[in-house]
Amino acid sequence: MKICVCTAVLLLGLMGSQAWAITPWTAYELSDAVASGTWKQSETIFRDLLKTDSDPNDTMVLKYNLGLSLLHQDQNEPAKDLFEEVVKEGKDPALRAKASYNLGNSLFALEKLDEAKKAFEQALTINPEDDDARYNIEVILRKQKDQEDQKDKNDDKKDQDKNDQSDQDDKNDGQQDKQDQQKDKDDQNGEKDKDQQSDSKDQNSGKDQEKDSEKGQPDQKQDQSEKRDAGADNPQSAQQQKEAQAQKAKLSEAEKKAAQEAQERAQLLEFFRQQERDGRPAMQVQQQAPPPGGKTW
Repeated sequence: MKICVCTAVLLLGLMGSQAWAITPWTAYELSDAVASGTWKQSETIFRDLLKTDSDPNDTMVLKYNLGLSLLHQDQNEPAKDLFEEVVKEGKDPALRAKASYNLGNSLFALEKLDEAKKAFEQALTINPEDDDARYNIEVILRKQKDQEDQKDKNDDKKDQDKNDQSDQDDKNDGQQDKQDQQKDKDDQNGEKDKDQQSDSKDQNSGKDQEKDSEKGQPDQKQDQSEKRDAGADNPQSAQQQKEAQAQKAKLSEAEKKAAQEAQERAQLLEFFRQQERDGRPAMQVQQQAPPPGGKTW
């Protein structure tokens, strides 16, 4: 969107000033520069004229025209300063209206839309017939609306991107949870395998003890047979042999009892572990004093 820009240089009053004189050649140079759009040349001429001017009204006219020359060269900041000075200090309403209008042009070029709108409104207040100022105000309002719409669109996009990122983070968290659950499951399976191996080892240990106990029985019988034979040859040692046999028989019974108790402990341990695998809490056996003649484990 473009605004209407005043392109004519105001030469009104320059030729008739009594404070200083403009030569016909200078007037020709100005007309030629404006007609050809050689704004750098017109800028030089107006700056030279300002050095010789002493009338305040003529000075405002020269500064306005110098501001136009700068505005057409896209030197918007210095042009703005000149137009503001003319608006504040100028006495001619027509000159002030044009300065307000071109002040709006320079501010619009500087992207200061609110200030530009106020400048065009001021020009329209001074000159209600200025349709260009009215048109430029409408252009600024449309541009501001487009900027607000674009800002809302960008904000919506940022919110959408933020939501998408949040969804992706939730998805990643869900995948991590699944991985953790699978790891926990694998760890539990590994513990079960270790427990089963330990149970199997305990059972095999009990069986080995039973086998060792059984292996020891023939030896005891052989020892008893040998001792009987020895007692037959030596009647005096018969009593000693009987005592030795009774002692060995007692030891054999203790070994059997120890093997049986070891087997019962292994079976009870397997029962507790099976309870844990089935999801039921293991029973905790509290220590108690053994009853008279009872087991000590």
